[in-house]
Amino acid sequence: ARLELRTVVLPGGEERDLYVVTAERVVVTSDELTVIAQRLEFDPAAGVVRIVGRGRVERPDEVLVGDDLVVELDGGRLDGDDVLVITDRVDVRGGRAQRVEGRIRLLGGRFSPCGRCGQEVEDYAFVADRIEILPGDRLIAWDVVVLVRDAPLLPLPLLVLPLAEPSRIPRLAIRTGDGEERAEVRLDWPYVSGPNAYGTFRA
Repeated sequence: ARLELRTVVLPGGEERDLYVVTAERVVVTSDELTVIAQRLEFDPAAGVVRIVGRGRVERPDEVLVGDDLVVELDGGRLDGDDVLVITDRVDVRGGRAQRVEGRIRLLGGRFSPCGRCGQEVEDYAFVADRIEILPGDRLIAWDVVVLVRDAPLLPLPLLVLPLAEPSRIPRLAIRTGDGEERAEVRLDWPYVSGPNAYGTFRA
């Protein structure tokens, strides 16, 4: 392992001390945040860790792997390129990612529910211009194209994929009636009511 202390001059003329750590595995932890890399730069004055090359950032219910990630230890803000976001249900790849206010935004993303099956070409997948992931809750994708065996099939303006526990997943229940009981159709649809769209519509 190697530790270097570097003094750098910022564009405004201010000097900052950076710690540069290189090792087989470097791990930085802060509260529920863990940063893992082989080489990173730490700016203690700004509370920022910059991963040089490939690295990994872990939080409860969320893992993000990418190149040249920049992580704010206190605010949880994160920026990176060529990113892989690992959730409980699906892995999402993106060209550029940013984590702000409890959500991950990706530009030029791709995901597939069968992405962990080991297939060379997935049976179906989705590519989108923009994706937002609310870890442990839902994935929202805009300007989506459905791919079947990597061939474009169907464009969708919006796609919502629930990632939450069963009580937050849309449900449709149909019960047929008979001579004594009525037929019944019940629908629970989360994310549509309330000021933050966290409420559930029931009919």
